[in-house]
Amino acid sequence: MPMKDNVSLRRWYSIGFLVLTVLLGLAFLLQAANIYYGALEQREAVRAEMLTQAEQEGWSEDDTSIKVAQAVYSIPIYSREIVGQRLKAMIPWVCVWVAALIGAIVVAHLCPAPADRRRDKDIMLDQKLKAARARLPQTPKEGRQEEFDWAVSQYQQLRRQEWILTLIVAVCTVACLILPVLYLLNGDNFPKEDITGEVAAAAWNILPAVAVLAADYIAYVYVRRQIMREEQAALKAAIAAGELRPQAPAQKKIPWVRIARISLATAGVALVILGIFNGSMQDVLTKAIKICTECIGLG
Repeated sequence: MPMKDNVSLRRWYSIGFLVLTVLLGLAFLLQAANIYYGALEQREAVRAEMLTQAEQEGWSEDDTSIKVAQAVYSIPIYSREIVGQRLKAMIPWVCVWVAALIGAIVVAHLCPAPADRRRDKDIMLDQKLKAARARLPQTPKEGRQEEFDWAVSQYQQLRRQEWILTLIVAVCTVACLILPVLYLLNGDNFPKEDITGEVAAAAWNILPAVAVLAADYIAYVYVRRQIMREEQAALKAAIAAGELRPQAPAQKKIPWVRIARISLATAGVALVILGIFNGSMQDVLTKAIKICTECIGLG
């Protein structure tokens, strides 16, 4: 298959898989919403029935409140049976998604992307800079002393700018992380009187720091890219004006990153399978339901 057709097939399959993933996520959210609002409707129906019974039988206000609360909250919002039934209905869609995922892996191997598209441009630039720094001359060529000194001075200045930029971004990052943590650790901000208001206040105090952190990172990436490009030009000028250093022979590197990824993925799959067979999956589901119904208070 021609390279152009490979790229087209890969692109359209990726778009289709992304759409399928989004639809599957929306389906899970719809199931959760149906469980929650369905239970709320049942509770409201029971509440109305109990209030009608209280009016007919002449219950006192205290008895009415107690009996209505007992009847309403005896209807669970989340339970193992309810969640399990909903998850069983999602099994065919999950199987379709898994088949599409396997298809995506097959397409990625049969229709590889061009080499210039597989590599991130910033990573390639960083690798080129590392190779150029290793070849940076120590002495100029005859008659090019001034040009060589200017290029080396420019290179050193750009390296200092990059170091200062990294330091500034690190300080801003720490500040943006410390302020939200201090707010969350301050118990006076959460008197447990109005949970909705407290959550809204926490969001107003935390989101600005998150926004500043995101803007800080975007600016860092943009400015650092410009510095790296100028540094590459300075290194080229220095190499052109200096006596080249002998290039060290390339050493064969052990792909530790790939080995670590494969090992972690294998261990994760093995642990998931082990958890399914020893009953841990049911325990996790039960604990998740209890978190919703007890800790958060949805039940």
